[in-house]
Amino acid sequence: MVARTIPSLPHPSSPIAELPSGRASREWFDKLDELVKALQHRVPLAGTVAFSAATTAAVTFTTAEPNTSYNILIDAPEQRTVWVTNKTTSGFTVNVSSSSSATYGWTLIRQ
Repeated sequence: MVARTIPSLPHPSSPIAELPSGRASREWFDKLDELVKALQHRVPLAGTVAFSAATTAAVTFTTAEPNTSYNILIDAPEQRTVWVTNKTTSGFTVNVSSSSSATYGWTLIRQ
C-alpha cells in the first residue's frame, strides 16, 4: 500500500465566496482541490479491448498513470489463458493463448 500525504486545510482567511454555511477561502478551495485530485488516483479505471483474429491487443490510456504500480483484472468472454505484459504509464498489452476476435473487459486497480 502506498501512503499519500493529505494536505492540512488552512484557516479560512481570504474569502472567495459567501455561502449559506459561511465563507470559502481561496486557500480552502486550493487544498480541497489537491485532496480531490489525490483521491482520484484511487478510483479504479475500466474499459474494453477488442482482439481482431490475434493473440495480443494493446490498451492505451487516455490519461497517463503516474506510475506502473497498478494491477489489471481481465474479464474474459472465452475460455483462454490470459495475461498482461508491457505495463507502462501509458497502457499495457493483453495476451491470449490462442487467436481471438472477442472483446475483453479490463479493470485497473492502483496499488
